[in-house]
Amino acid sequence: MASTLDADANGEARIVSKRAAALIAGGIAVAAAASGVGFIAGRQGHERIGVLERRVNTLERNASAIEAERDRIRAERDRLEARLAAQTATPKACPADTLSTADAHLLVRYAVDYPCGWSVLEEPLQTPKDEPGRAGLSLDALFFSALPISKAPRDGPLTEIGLDSWSDDPSVDGDALPAFDAWLAEAHGRFTQSTRSTVATRAGLAVTKLAGSMTLFEEPRPAVLYVWEWTDPDGVREISEAFALDPSRGVTRTIERLVRSFRVLGS
Repeated sequence: MASTLDADANGEARIVSKRAAALIAGGIAVAAAASGVGFIAGRQGHERIGVLERRVNTLERNASAIEAERDRIRAERDRLEARLAAQTATPKACPADTLSTADAHLLVRYAVDYPCGWSVLEEPLQTPKDEPGRAGLSLDALFFSALPISKAPRDGPLTEIGLDSWSDDPSVDGDALPAFDAWLAEAHGRFTQSTRSTVATRAGLAVTKLAGSMTLFEEPRPAVLYVWEWTDPDGVREISEAFALDPSRGVTRTIERLVRSFRVLGS
């Protein structure tokens, strides 16, 4: 009898144990399902927040771009208004954008155009006997500068643009001015590297343009040189050179226009 009671008790205990295990498993399953739902909802929430943040950033960038464009337009308007006010308040200092050396009463037998407001200096009919390869020649030199010209000692050219014209010294017998091809070869040799092209003046003269670098004061420096041959009204043959060292964009444009404007006076 006692063993039968013990068996019944053990059976009920096992049944209770199984029911408890089932309840625990069910609870775990429910908790896991709830956790999964919460995870998905959380991820979707974070994604929506990210989308909203990106939209806010885009709107902020657009607003900054609009403000920058507004400021640019205002600044441009202010510059135009100031320019118009200056033109209305004061008369123009220059009657034209360029002037001609023909109106400056120089001794040279040619004329070129240069920017109004620039300074011009002439050193006529020099005889640089000490310069190699220039014996028996005369030099007429023009100097052009956007600033007042000073002849104080310095390294390099006197001004931004120099225009030299070489001819035979009238006080010396013979023809010392080399042939143009020889002169051009010597000019080309002054460059450490260069490109060569041809331009034409308004009067139809062919001009050789050399552009590259020269080694001056033990340093390579950009340079441009124009070389051409012409004859004055008296039949005197001359060779001219227009030169600029370390030319800015403005000087590069100016020297090109100056060369193209070259014309012989009295011919």
